[in-house]
Amino acid sequence: MEFYPDNIFDANNNAEKEVWQQVKSAFRDDPGEAFHGYQLFDKDGNLEREIDILIVHRQLGLWVIECKGCYINDIEAIKGAEWRMKNWYEDRIKPVNQAQYQMFALKNHLRKQLDFCASLNLNFRVAIPFISQEQWQNKGFHNLPNIQGVVLTREDLKPYTLKHNFTQSVQRRQINLTDEQWRSLMCVFGGTNQTLVDKASFSISKHISVEKEKTHKTDESKTPRPVCKIIKLPRYKFHVNSFPITGNNVLESIYQPDLEIKN
Repeated sequence: MEFYPDNIFDANNNAEKEVWQQVKSAFRDDPGEAFHGYQLFDKDGNLEREIDILIVHRQLGLWVIECKGCYINDIEAIKGAEWRMKNWYEDRIKPVNQAQYQMFALKNHLRKQLDFCASLNLNFRVAIPFISQEQWQNKGFHNLPNIQGVVLTREDLKPYTLKHNFTQSVQRRQINLTDEQWRSLMCVFGGTNQTLVDKASFSISKHISVEKEKTHKTDESKTPRPVCKIIKLPRYKFHVNSFPITGNNVLESIYQPDLEIKN
C-alpha cells in the first residue's frame, strides 16, 4: 500500500499521527492507497469535507477514519450522536455523524465518475487513540447501540487488531474488481481522467487495427517489414502506469502529444 504523505509533521495532529502510524503498520503489505487529510471539493472549488484518514483497499473497500485526540476525562457524556465535552475546544461534538457524512460525500463523488460504484464497500470509523478499552468500558460507552463497534480505542488500533477488525466488520468482502476497474478507481484518487484515457486507448487501437492490414509488403521476394505510423493525440496528461499502451512500446514522457507507435 502507498501512503500519502508518508509521514505527518503537523504538531497539532497528535491523534492523527498516532492513527496514521498504526494504519501504515497494519496495511503496508496490502494492495491499495491511504491518504491523510483527503479533501473533497464541489465543482465551484468550495471545500465540502476533509477526511482525516482515507484507506482505499482492494479487498476491504474504502474506509473513512475520523480521529479525535480527547482523553476519557474530556468526555462528560454521550447522548445519541452528541458527545458532551468539557475542557475541549467545543462543548458538543458529533464525531460518528462527522465520519458518516464524510463517507456519504465520498460516495457521491465516486458515483459521478465510476459506473461500478455500487460494487464498492464503503465504511467509517471514529478513532480515539488516547483512550483505552478499559476506560471506555468503565464509562459504559461500549454498549451504546448508536456507536457500538464504530469507535476504535487504543487497543483496537494495534496493527493486527485493526486489520482483523476491518476484515470482520465487512459484511460482504469487497466484490472482486477487475484490473480495469481497480485502475479506474486508482485514477480517481490519482487525478487521471479515465474518460480521456479510454478515448486515447480507442484512438490508438483504431489506428493500429487499420495499419495491421498494411503491415507487410506484398512482394514475396522481400522480407516483410513493419510499418511505422505517427499517431497524433491531444495534449492529455496520463500516469505512466495507467497509459493503455502495452508490449515493447516505450512512453518516454507522461506529457507527450505525438506518440510514435512501432509494431
